[in-house]
Amino acid sequence: MHYRSSIVLLLVLQLSGCATHELVLSKTLQPALARPEVDFHLTLFRARVQMDRLEIWGRVRRGVSDYTTSFDTEIRSVANLCAALTHNGLIFENDWNVLHLILTNEYGSQLRWKTANSYTKIIIERRTLMELKRLNAPASEYPKYWKLTAYKVGPPDYSFHEWTPGRSNDAAIPQE
Repeated sequence: MHYRSSIVLLLVLQLSGCATHELVLSKTLQPALARPEVDFHLTLFRARVQMDRLEIWGRVRRGVSDYTTSFDTEIRSVANLCAALTHNGLIFENDWNVLHLILTNEYGSQLRWKTANSYTKIIIERRTLMELKRLNAPASEYPKYWKLTAYKVGPPDYSFHEWTPGRSNDAAIPQE
């Protein structure tokens, strides 16, 4: 009998934390995707709070002609998504200290052998995002404060890019 009540208690405790569950949190953050900063269509969007971090990941399908060897598209996209989430403010309703935002881009079609993929991950602290929100900072300011890792795999090459705040700003969003 004691064993059964322990399992019920554990289940209740686990369910009480469902606000940070992936499906619930992903749906809660969906309104941020309608902000003007997000000028691309996400085919996958998931979020969860795991220990002290908010983990968000998404996927964008792009055409073969969108592929370039630079990381301009990836950096701009992840900065825009991060800014949209920050300005929307819903991400601050959960308890976390650091954001891990991962965005993958698929260039081409799943049916073609020439599909290239990119992976971009940023890590940025909650207090930094709160300050950027307070300042109403544009997406172009975000790369100054994050740690970024990005790579591309597939034809025609493999590329890797890493950038940390305080080093040369070679990962800044290009001005158009």
